Amino acid sequence: MVKKNIHQSRLFSKIKTRKQNVLSYAYLMQYQCKLTHLHSAIDGDLIKISSLYGDKI
Repeated sequence: MVKKNIHQSRLFSKIKTRKQNVLSYAYLMQYQCKLTHLHSAIDGDLIKISSLYGDKI
């Protein structure tokens, strides 16, 4: 009985860490997506600025 509980808790901790890894990976992907959007927005703004003030910069 005690051995079974140890095995179950070990298995549970494995599942838990795997779940955390998946969640953190999903969070990283979401963050990367946000960063990509931010970069494209900044690039778009820079293009607008350079087209407005092309000669002066």
